[in-house]
Amino acid sequence: MKSVVLSQLTDSVYQRLMRSMGGILAFQDLAPKASHSDSINVMTDMLITGLNRSGAFNLEPIHLYDTGSYYAITGFLATVFIFALSLFTVLKMNQDTVLKARLKMFHFSKERLLIIRALITWFYTMLWSIVGVVWIMFSIPNTFELYNWPTLAIHLSYYVTFFNTVVITHRTFNTGLLNSISKVILAIVILVLSGLTIPTIFLQHIANGVFNIQPFAVVTNQLLEIILNNYILELHPSFYPSFIALLIINLAVLVWRYRQ
Repeated sequence: MKSVVLSQLTDSVYQRLMRSMGGILAFQDLAPKASHSDSINVMTDMLITGLNRSGAFNLEPIHLYDTGSYYAITGFLATVFIFALSLFTVLKMNQDTVLKARLKMFHFSKERLLIIRALITWFYTMLWSIVGVVWIMFSIPNTFELYNWPTLAIHLSYYVTFFNTVVITHRTFNTGLLNSISKVILAIVILVLSGLTIPTIFLQHIANGVFNIQPFAVVTNQLLEIILNNYILELHPSFYPSFIALLIINLAVLVWRYRQ
């Protein structure tokens, strides 16, 4: 927290000094015949005015979360992921062994079953999410107000829908060993690199902050803000574009498989 505050203060003072210097250079260009005394007075006035003016800080909120509350929410999100992945796997049953030969006889049959499994998983995972949120509201100290429930519902739906869409996409492409590897990578991204086990503040300087802008990390941070602080300061710019991009990719993959 101290490093963020010092960084913002340093950046703010630097920006004000640069604005003052720009004003001084502009004065010298517009009044080339000004005396040395006038130039000194203008420089002093601009410097004092620039440093006293309430300059704009970078919009980078600092939140202090109770450790227990933090891991109660992130643990809930982790259970949502584990529940969805487990249910998706259970619904597959013995499809690969018993029905494999028969499924090859019907066009686009595996993809249809995959979509049906995803819809069933989405429905029951949403029910699990609702139960988990109600439990969190009554079990940890929070400032959440009921007028913010649409925002909370949007983020939970986004989290579950995004995960199911990712699973459909990667299982359409991958089979066998590659499917297992991609599943492990997905689990690492969600459970480790999205703030569920390691707070995202410790990941913001790794790989140019790429882990902080991935959709699952964005949802984690937004849910922490809305539940514990009852507001979201600013919706992340990648919130909707990332979902739209994933949806387009998923539709393109399904159309490609259908035309094969």
